[in-house]
Amino acid sequence: RTYRGFSEGRASVLLAESTASAFAGAAALRNQLILIAVAVGALAWWGAIRFSTHLAAPLISATELAERLATGDTRHDIAPIAGEDEIAKLNASLRKLLDYLRGLTSAAEHVARGEMNIVVAPKSEHDELPRAFATVVRVNADLTAALGATTEQAAAGKLDARADSTRFEGDFRVLADGVNNTLEAMVAPINE
Repeated sequence: RTYRGFSEGRASVLLAESTASAFAGAAALRNQLILIAVAVGALAWWGAIRFSTHLAAPLISATELAERLATGDTRHDIAPIAGEDEIAKLNASLRKLLDYLRGLTSAAEHVARGEMNIVVAPKSEHDELPRAFATVVRVNADLTAALGATTEQAAAGKLDARADSTRFEGDFRVLADGVNNTLEAMVAPINE
């Protein structure tokens, strides 16, 4: 059906309305949409800041600890992070590394005090540091034992006792040879 107007299409009605009045509803809708868009944008911005802070804070802590560890500074801790994501795994790995380095430091301090019964367990089959540390401990223990036996024998009157300096390298050999040469120098006037 089509509308034919008045008087069988020979008459019509003209309505006049101002543009502002005619588009007032559309303008109000536009303003509401702008307000909603600004609110959504502000909420998204706030959420992005919160999320990036939440994400960045553990990474910043991990970076700071890694930088300290790279310079040998093991005085600082890092708070544990729960979870299974990469950040939590990185955090756990750094905490394990920190504990490991602290353990090695403690072991080295014991060796420096003359304690040769120190054992540092490797963390994996590829962990070379404990093997090298075990070599240091063994060589120090061997040198201590060799020089101790030599000086004990000399003190007991066995003046021909000497340490086998060929078992050692570098300054350890120089030290063993030095003790041997000292004994030789002491015995030489007696044997004349």
